[in-house]
Amino acid sequence: MSARKRGKKAVALPASGHIDALPDGVLHRILGFVDAQEAVRTCVLARRWRHLWKSATALRIVRDGLEGVPSFMEHLLLLRRGSPFDAFCLKFDVFEVGDVPHVNLWLRHALLCNVRELMLGAFYCFFPLDDLPVVSQHLRSLELKYVILGNSFCDFSGCPSLEHLSIVDCVLPCNKKISSKSVKHLSIMSCIFNKNKEFRTHIYAPNLISLMLDDKESWDEPPQPWRTPVLDSMPSLQEAFVRLAYSNTDCCSNADDSGYCGHVNCDSCYGIKHDSNCLLLEGLSEAKNLKLIAESETGSEHKLRINGSRNPMELSAATEHLKNLKTVEIMCEVIDERTIKVMKFLSKFDILYTFLSLT
Repeated sequence: MSARKRGKKAVALPASGHIDALPDGVLHRILGFVDAQEAVRTCVLARRWRHLWKSATALRIVRDGLEGVPSFMEHLLLLRRGSPFDAFCLKFDVFEVGDVPHVNLWLRHALLCNVRELMLGAFYCFFPLDDLPVVSQHLRSLELKYVILGNSFCDFSGCPSLEHLSIVDCVLPCNKKISSKSVKHLSIMSCIFNKNKEFRTHIYAPNLISLMLDDKESWDEPPQPWRTPVLDSMPSLQEAFVRLAYSNTDCCSNADDSGYCGHVNCDSCYGIKHDSNCLLLEGLSEAKNLKLIAESETGSEHKLRINGSRNPMELSAATEHLKNLKTVEIMCEVIDERTIKVMKFLSKFDILYTFLSLT
């Protein structure tokens, strides 16, 4: 056989097949992409596979309900013997009261195993999480959906590596603060804040780069009233999307027509500075790309796209939070009273704006 023909000859593969030729580390990652129970079942494939599942780099459990899962997880975590994993994903549609302590225990166990990505989705059933601080040196991403969050849980000061935080369709009934110095990307969508309306939730994320704050209702139930959170200063913010639905109830029981009661220590008016009735712009003023949408009860949307750059004008204390605004583009379908108020407010402080109709 000539050298040319020998060069074209295919390399012989091991008789056991393609996947068995892969190193253990690659197989551990592959097993991390399948359901945890299916990963365990690979132990019957061959002698080599007998213990590979114990070192899978991720645990994923997606079920309609949690029947039988606690027993499975108890044996799974015991046999893994605390081996670390990168991701833990748990999603279910319904649960029983007896499942609550088990799920909370699994989450804490995942944190002890140095998990970097944690995802919990309890669809349409609002799962109550233990109101304990989240502490992890390794957690980088946290995604929560349809859960009830307590005040202590939302203190992420114990997670110095956390950069991505997503809170979707959740209930925050008594949360005074969501805080993290490390989070760079924050998404809060379709959540219910402070049903009792006694105070506003304060969002403290000084190193935030992108923000999604959207209270558009995603469920079929009647809109739930909630209070707009207070955004602290975000000097690193690059992009922000904020939509306020008509169901939010920003009103202090002692407030005047401006929505401000004048009491320094009033939790309900917290965040309204200089009698400016502004909760959001102070935290959003550094954003280079900003979209604000306020919905009316009739369904029309009013959009503000704001491109920020340093304005050399001397602004009063009342508009200090607008110091980066140079031009404002207002887009809306219908010109109503709120649109006119925005235009008058911008004109009062010589902030240029253009008006575009979407109709």
